[in-house]
Amino acid sequence: MRSTYFKILLFISILLPTKGHSGVDFKYGGSLRSFPSIGGAIEANLGYSQPLWGAQGSPFSGLIRPSINTTHTVVVNDYDAALTFYPVSFIGIYGGHKELYSRYDSFTAHDCETTRCEGNMKKDYLGAKLAFAYKSFLATHSYTEFRNSYNDPTGAGLPVVEYEWVSEVNPNFENSIRKNYFAGLKLDNKDILGLAFDFREFEFSKEFYKFSALIYQMSVSNVNIVMGVGSQESKVSGAGTVLILRVTHVLLPSLNAF
Repeated sequence: MRSTYFKILLFISILLPTKGHSGVDFKYGGSLRSFPSIGGAIEANLGYSQPLWGAQGSPFSGLIRPSINTTHTVVVNDYDAALTFYPVSFIGIYGGHKELYSRYDSFTAHDCETTRCEGNMKKDYLGAKLAFAYKSFLATHSYTEFRNSYNDPTGAGLPVVEYEWVSEVNPNFENSIRKNYFAGLKLDNKDILGLAFDFREFEFSKEFYKFSALIYQMSVSNVNIVMGVGSQESKVSGAGTVLILRVTHVLLPSLNAF
């Protein structure tokens, strides 16, 4: 079923006035992490930014951006359609629909005999994000609520593996909340050094995911490189040290600031 949140935002976007200087944006890249086992993914994001009001570059300009994001590992495929509305450049309200397909039954962190590793997940979500900058200091925060449904082709009622969050959740339906925080400094060479936090809570299964790391971000031409070291924890995996690396090639930049 298509996302109710996405349809509501799409209806709002039709009613909003638009301005010129719209454009397509596209980026792609890959990421690696070391815990609970070494894993990687490739992803691509395609969007279309339509200004609504205000001068481009003004903090009080409005924008709307539909987008499609796809993420792939060797065994899991993820598709995400979203719509983001910026009433001003530093506040975003978004909703979307996400589907994940797993065809793997040998995850290192999970016992696939007692949990459901294979199957489909559908997630409707609604959230908001905020950015703040003053001189060299910058900070962002996002809050997202998810309504997740999982298919059960065998009817066994086993807990479902949420592989991205190293969690095992309610068999058919689950609500979850995700909270992201980042605070950092823009250095003299334009690189960014900061702290990132990512928290996930599942309502029915009481599962959780916690991530915190020291992040260093640099840009070489139109390639963004993010490196980090920190800690990651879930009820399933326990706590451990994690190293992360993300490389993104911005082929066509977006008009939105974050």
